[in-house]
Parts: sequence; structure tokens; C-alpha cells
Amino acid sequence: LGEFCEKLDPSLAFLAYKRANGHCDDDLVRVARANGLFKDLARYLVQRQDPDLWHRVLLEREDDESNNNDDDPRAAGIRSPTTKSSSSGNRRQLIDQVVGTALPETSDPEQVSSTVRAFMAADLPHELIELLERVVLQNSDFCRNKNLQNLLILTAIKADKDRVMEYVNRLDNFDGPAIAKIAISDQYALYEEGFVIYTKFAAMAAATKNNNRNKGPDKTAGETNNLHDDDDDDDIDQSKKKGDDWANLEVRAMGVLVDHLRDFDRAQTYAEKVNLPLVWSRLGTAQLRECPTIIPVAEAIASYLKAADASRYVDVIDAVERGSGDPGSYESLVRFLAMARKTIKEPLVDTSLVYAYAKTEQLGDLDQFLRAPNVASILAVGERCFDEDLFAAAKILFASIHNNAKVALCDVNLMQFREAVDAAAKANSVSTWKEVSKACVRAGEFRLAMTAGLEIMIHPDHLEDLIALYESEGRTEELLALMERGLGLDQAHAGIFTALGILYSKFKPEKLMEHITLFWSRINTPKLLRACEVARLWDETVFLLKEDEQFDSAVKTMIDHATAFQDDLFLECVQKVRNQEVLYKAVACYVEQRPSQLVRLLHIVAPRVDHARVVHLLRRFDVLALALPYLKAIQKDNLTAVNEALNDLYVEDEDYDALGTSTRDFDNFDHIALAQRTEKHELLEFRRIAGYIYKKNKRYHKALQLSKADKMYKDAIDTCAEARDPKLTEDLLRFFVDVCDKECFCATLFTCYKDVTPDVALELAWRNSYTDYVMPYVIQYARHLHDDVQDLKKHHIKRLKDDELAKNKTEQQPPAALMGGGAIYGDPTAPAFPGGPPLLPAAAAPYMVAADPLMMGPPLPPPPPQMQAYPTF
Repeated sequence: LGEFCEKLDPSLAFLAYKRANGHCDDDLVRVARANGLFKDLARYLVQRQDPDLWHRVLLEREDDESNNNDDDPRAAGIRSPTTKSSSSGNRRQLIDQVVGTALPETSDPEQVSSTVRAFMAADLPHELIELLERVVLQNSDFCRNKNLQNLLILTAIKADKDRVMEYVNRLDNFDGPAIAKIAISDQYALYEEGFVIYTKFAAMAAATKNNNRNKGPDKTAGETNNLHDDDDDDDIDQSKKKGDDWANLEVRAMGVLVDHLRDFDRAQTYAEKVNLPLVWSRLGTAQLRECPTIIPVAEAIASYLKAADASRYVDVIDAVERGSGDPGSYESLVRFLAMARKTIKEPLVDTSLVYAYAKTEQLGDLDQFLRAPNVASILAVGERCFDEDLFAAAKILFASIHNNAKVALCDVNLMQFREAVDAAAKANSVSTWKEVSKACVRAGEFRLAMTAGLEIMIHPDHLEDLIALYESEGRTEELLALMERGLGLDQAHAGIFTALGILYSKFKPEKLMEHITLFWSRINTPKLLRACEVARLWDETVFLLKEDEQFDSAVKTMIDHATAFQDDLFLECVQKVRNQEVLYKAVACYVEQRPSQLVRLLHIVAPRVDHARVVHLLRRFDVLALALPYLKAIQKDNLTAVNEALNDLYVEDEDYDALGTSTRDFDNFDHIALAQRTEKHELLEFRRIAGYIYKKNKRYHKALQLSKADKMYKDAIDTCAEARDPKLTEDLLRFFVDVCDKECFCATLFTCYKDVTPDVALELAWRNSYTDYVMPYVIQYARHLHDDVQDLKKHHIKRLKDDELAKNKTEQQPPAALMGGGAIYGDPTAPAFPGGPPLLPAAAAPYMVAADPLMMGPPLPPPPPQMQAYPTF
């Protein structure tokens, strides 16, 4: 029927399709679009309430619709190119009819709701706004519908922000807090609109005093389902708990101003207008967050004071401390903490209040507060005030807890030195005394500084700091007076005596010797020695070294520094030195500086020095003559160096008696060198000494030459007698014959009797008519020859008797075979060999035959005495 009517009257075709109850909706839409029946189509869509039909109609293109209806033969049959083209123009006409005709005619809320949902599903925000304006703003039956108003404002927020403020002002039955929250979100940033919503609804709530927000959303407003499902800030939650919706909205309005618009001047004006504690508290919180860079802390505290809210005392205290440069912040903090202390009993509150009193110099209120019960950390606040130079307040704080050490320090900084000394005496702390002393010295209060210094110097570890303080201030006289006063303390220790000695070495060296003479046993000697060396006080240095038994160093100091040299002290110390090298340095020093006292020194050090080294040292300085008494005293040790030194001195002095005595009594010297040196001496006695030395060293020929040359014949005869050399004796005899000295010839025969051969003597005498002079020798020789012959006869007879006795004894003994053995060495008493020992082969008697030492082992023992008595065959 519809197809038939399409050619006759499209309206009838539309009516026929309409009565198909949805089975011909596609044809209906096609006919309406093709013939401009948009008013009828709009009414049909509103009445039909089919979301799927709305979806197909409101699409910009109908491709999806055609694909979904391929199974419908009618739809396929009526499909034309125009249905696939853009239908935006037709849709605009359709929307105009829906807005202008269809919705105003209906009074069914379900039809309105389905239409709105269709527009929302088609994502047509501007068309939806147009539709809702017609429904809500033109006094229709639905102008007070809360969901539609919500939807209108929300759609405008999303699609047309410029209209939001108009809708907010014209509408009054929408969910204000939820809409406002969406408006002020970061996505839309409609802060002014949100503020207006909060203030409008707050005014409405204040007027009615009984306005309950809609708990559940309308079904027609799909996007309003979550309008009330949100988390607000702490202030709003607090207000909700109190059940005060009016205050809640005012707080939210304040939140928009301070959190989003950040207009604190406007927020201040608004808070004064509203004058609610929660609003002031919200403003204070925001102001506190911006402190101290943008908002002064005092303004935030003033807001909290107007709100009578001390809940954020921790943040307030932290903000004041961060913005301590604000002069009025601590005055405001005092008022705030005084208000907070009425309801909050926390140590932080009391501690901060105490510090605020100190910071604002309200010392009377501070003292009154400390006298009352409190839980403040007074010590911590006192330390903080002290570090920040709030000494008057710090003194009150420390005095309240009886911390006298800190009280003394506060008095010092307040230039109250007498009170500082009294407090330090109560504290009895070294560190406190040091601070008081430092302040008194710098202020010129030396009487009080001495009181403090006497308490410090009894502690050795702090004495140097005290001295450094006075020296840095250039107060040496006061320092010396203090140290001298400290010598009389019962607790005086070695450090005081040592320090005073060091100070004397620096500033009053004339008093140092007296000081160390009296107190050397109580002084730290090494430390004072270093000071004396720096000050070049060598007399005091030597005294300290001697008393400290550092004799080596004392001697070295006197050697190096002539101004400190004292003969008696030097000789006393040199006897006790441990290092022998110091002794040699002392000898060198005396040689160079005090040669007249050299012998005295050498006698003192003689038991401990190496005499040879001393002699070498004296030779190097060419002062052997000065040490002659010393050399004579030590010659008893018969040392080569000493003997040679003395011999050289004797030669130089031509003291032949002393040289002869020295060479006879002490033989440890270079004989040949001395002999060569003296053999050509111009004095005869020295040449005789040379001959004596040659004779003593068995150089008889050289000695004889010297004696002959000097006609010292007796010396020549004595030399031959000692030489026991027949050749030398014969030469001497011939020499005497040549010089016709018959007496010396005779004396030589007598003295050298054993070394003279008879034929030589007789020949020389016979040839030179010296028979009378040779006769004593001949007579003596004859007598000795006779005695020797008689001795030989006696010995021979005794030998024969011994052989006979041994032979008889051997014959009486049994054979060795019967005795079971014999002597391996041929013992004549062994029974195995009657009549004497057998002949032993070379192998049995290795000691009789030369053997290769490389083929032999250890040597055999020597043969027994019996074997040695027999000759070897």
C-alpha cells in the first residue's frame, strides 16, 4: 500500500508506512526525506522512541544503515544513489522540526528523554543544546526538570563554553556542586562559572536553610550518573561531617578563588563578606601554601585567627620559620599559638611559642610562661636562640633549666663579665671557662680573665689554647703574670712550668736561667729545649741538657756554640758521654779553640778513646808536641801510632836518650822506617840507635856497616855475637885485621867463640902475627874439644850396656806363636819374635814408606817409642 501511494500521494504513503508499527521505518524515512515530510518524520521519531531508528536518521552518511538492512528486500529495492549521498541538509531540516514542532507538542517526559539520548548518542552537542534550550528555557512543561538542566549545562560545558555562564544565571534547578566541580576541572577550566554556581547555591541554601541535594540521577541524563560520586578536599569533608551544606558551598567557592583563580584579594573580600570560620580556615590554608613568596605569613595566621582554627599549627609554624624575614610573622605566631594552646597540648606548640616570645623579645611574657607548667623543649629553644644571637632570651631559657654553662656564655655575649664568671664557677666546665676567659681578655677585663685562666691552666690539655689566646691578643705581660700566679697552685703541673719557661725564652730571656735552675725537675725538658734552641739561648740549653743527662748533646752544643762554653762544665760532661764520636769532636774543639787545655782533656778522655785515632787527629792538626805528656802517659800500652808519634817527636827534638829508651822498651813501631830515618842523622847516638834497630830486626849486615863506619867496634862485635853467623864473624875478623885492631880481633874471638871456625882464626893469626891474640881462643877451643870427646866415650859405653841388657831379656821370653799373637809394630818385648823385631813390609808399616796422600784415609797414629828407637832399614 505504501509503495502504491508513493506515486499518488507521498503523505498517504508516509501514513501507510507509519501504521506498519516499525516494519517499514526505512521506507518511511526514505519517503519523508524524498518529499520533505520532515515535520511528520520528526513527530514520528519522537513518538516512536526507537534509539536504533534515531541513530540511522541522525547519521551524516547512511552507509552503515544500508549494510545492516541488506536482508530487507524492500529496503534493497528502494535503495537509490540519493540515499547513499550526504544527508546533512535533510538532517538539519529534520532537527529543526524536532526542536520547533515535535518536542514542544509532546508532554510525555519519556519521549523527551529518548530524544535527548538520541541526540547524545549521535554526538550532536550543538543540536542538543538547541533542543534543550527550547525545552528548558521556553517555559515548557519540562523547564524545571533538574536532569534536563544538568544536561544542558554539561553539554554547554563540553561544546559551547561561552553559554555556560548564561545557563548558570538563568537556571536554578540543577545539581550545582556537581556541575561546578566538573566546570572547574582541569579539562574545562571554567573557574568563574564554578565560583558563580557555588555562590548561587550557597545563597539559595542560606535563604531556605533546608536544601537537600538530589541523591540519584534521572534516567534521561546518562552523563549525570556520576555527578555526586566525587572526593572533595579535607575542608569540604569536614563541613560535610558537620552537616552544614551552606558552609560547605561557601568553602568550595573559596577554594575556586584561591586554588584556581588564585585571586587572594578577591578571596579576602569574599571571606570578609561571608565571615564563616570554615571559609576563613580555607583561605588561611591557601594563603599558608603560598607563604612566604606570594602571601605574607601574617595574613595566613590572621585568617586562622578569625577562623579560630588551630588544626594546622604544624604548617603554620613551618611557614613562619621558612619566612622568618617577615617582621610581623612571629608577633602573629604568638597570638596563634596562644589560641592553639587552649585546645592543643603538644610539645611543638609550647616550644614554638617559647621561641616566638624570644624572637619578638617579649622577655616578660617568656619568663612568665616558663614559670607556668609547660611541655616545651627549653634546651633546644635555648640553643637555637643562642645560635641566632638572641642571648637575653637564651639566658632566661638556660637559667630556667639551671644550665649554668650556657648562662655563662650568654652573659659573655651580653658583655656581663662578672655574671659570666659567677655562672662559670657554678658550671665548673673547662669549655665554659675558656669562653669566659676569651671574652674577658678581648674586653680587657684581665682581673676576671685571670680568675678564669687559673681554672683553665690546671688542665694540661687546654693550657696551650689559653696561651695562644693571650699571644694572639698581644697581652704578653698579663700572660706572664697569669703563668707566674699559676706556679703557686696546688694543682700546678709540669705543663705550667714548661709553658712559663717557653714564654720566658720568647719575651724575658733574662729570667729563664733562674726559672730553670729552680724548677728544672718539674719541667718538660725536651719541649723547653726546643724553645731555647729557637731563641738561641745556649747557656740555658746546655744547663737543661746536663740536668737531663743528655751529656752528648750538651757537649755538642758547647762545641757548636762558643758562647755557651765553660771549661769545667765541658770536662764534667765529656766524661759521661755515650757516643765516642763526641769525644773526638771535643779533642778537635780543644785543638782549635783551647790548645792550652788540650792535655787536661786528653788525660780525662784517655780511658775511653782510641789512642791511635787521637794520634791521627793530632797529626792532622799538627799538634803532637802539645800532647807529649799525654803520649808518654799512654805509651805503656805499646801502641804503634803512639810509639811512632813519640819517636818522631824525639827525633825532631834530638832527644836520643828518650828515643833509645823508647825503642828498647816499646817495640811496636815501624823499625825499618825509623832506622832509615836515623842512620844518616848527624848525631852519632842516633846512628847507633839505627844500628841497634837493624840488629834487633836481624839485619846484621846493615848494622855492621853502620858500626864499622862510625868505628863503634864494640857494637859491631855485639851484633856478630847476636847474629851467630860464621860468615859475618869471619868478615868482621878480617876487617879488624885490615884496620890492625888487635884488641878488637881478640875480643871478637872471645865474644863470637861459637861462630868462629878454628882454621879461619888460626890462619888470620898466623898470617898477621896475631898469635898471642889468638892463643886464648886456641886454649879454649882445645878444652872444649877434649870435653866433647870424653862425653862421647861415656855415651858410647852406656849404649853398649843398654844393648846387652836388652838382648839378654829378649832371649829369656817364649816364642810369639805360643803366646797367640805378636806386636804389629815389632815391639822387642813381644814374645812372638825372639831376638828382636821382624822386618816389616812397607804395606804393614805405612809410616816408613811415603804414600800418596790422595789414596790414604786419615793418618795413622805415630809408632810406639820402642819402634822409634830402632833405625829404619
